[in-house]
Amino acid sequence: LGMVAFETDLVRYRFGGRQLASVVAAAAVLAGAAAIIPAAATGRWYTPGNDIAQSAAWMNVEATRGSFRVLWVGDPDVLPGNGWRVDNGVAYALSRNGPPAADQLWPGSSAGATRRVAAALATARQGRTTRLGHLLAPMAIRYIAVPSHLVPGQPSSPRFPLPADVADGLAAQIDLRELPSDPALAVYENTAWGPLRAAIGNVPEGRLGADLSAATPVLPGRRAQTAYTGQVPAGSDVLVSEASGHWSMDEGGHGVPRQQSFGWANRYAVNGGGRAKLHYGTPILRYLAVLLELVFWIVAIRTVVRMRREVRA
Repeated sequence: LGMVAFETDLVRYRFGGRQLASVVAAAAVLAGAAAIIPAAATGRWYTPGNDIAQSAAWMNVEATRGSFRVLWVGDPDVLPGNGWRVDNGVAYALSRNGPPAADQLWPGSSAGATRRVAAALATARQGRTTRLGHLLAPMAIRYIAVPSHLVPGQPSSPRFPLPADVADGLAAQIDLRELPSDPALAVYENTAWGPLRAAIGNVPEGRLGADLSAATPVLPGRRAQTAYTGQVPAGSDVLVSEASGHWSMDEGGHGVPRQQSFGWANRYAVNGGGRAKLHYGTPILRYLAVLLELVFWIVAIRTVVRMRREVRA
C-alpha cells in the first residue's frame, strides 16, 4: 500500500518530506524483514537444538532388562509433556522405556493406581521414608528424572528449581542412586525396580513396597501392546504392572487365575511353565463408543451436504 500511495497519491506533490517519509518507511520495512532472515534461513527460528527429551534419549537402549517406566518430577512448565499437578510448583508424569513419545504426551486420568505415585512422593517429601524406590518398584519405575532447565547445556536458559522438600526427600533415599547426567536434568536410578512384566517368585507384598531387583523379565515387548507372548519359568508368580483388570494370561492353552497384587497390579501364579500369552480383552463398551462416534460423523456429514444442497437450490 505504501508503494501504491507513493506512485499514485504523491505524484501531484513536489519532492519533499512526503516522498522522503515514504522512502524511510520502505527502508524500515526492509530492515525489519532483514532481521528475521538469519532466523528463517535454517528453519529453526532460534529455537535450541537440544531439549530435555534428547538429553535422556540414552534410556531408550536400557530396556534389555525388561520394559520400565520413568517418573518425571519437576515444575509443570519444564516437564517433557503434560503431567499431573501435585501443587503449584510440582507436577509428575510417567513414560515408558525413556522419554515420552508422541502417544504419551497426553496423560489420562490420575485416578486409581496413578495416585499411588503422588502418595509415594508425598511420603518422601514429608521425610517419612528412606525407601521411596521400594514404594515405586511395583510400578516398574526404574528412573526418576528431575529437569530443572528448559534447555540443557545453556546456562542462560530459564531455571525451574524444585522445592527444597522435594530435593531433600529424593536425596535422602537409600534405594535411589543418582546417575551422572546433564546439569539441567538430575536422574536417579531405582535400585529396587522390577520390569513391567516380571517373574518375581514368591516376593512378599508389604505396605512399604517391595524389592524387585531380582525379578526376571518375561513376555518381551517394548511398546504398549494388547498381547505379549514368551517363555515363563515354572513355579513362579508373574507380576504385570498394569492396573486394568482386563488383562488375562494363558499357559499351555489354559487360563491362569488372576490375582490382585499390591492393591492394584495383576499377578498370575504359573505352575507348569512354558510358553504363555498375556492379552488384553478390550471392553465391549469401547466398541460401542467407536460405533456411536461413527454414527455422529455420518449424521454430521449428511447434515452439511443437505444444507449445501438447500443453499444451491
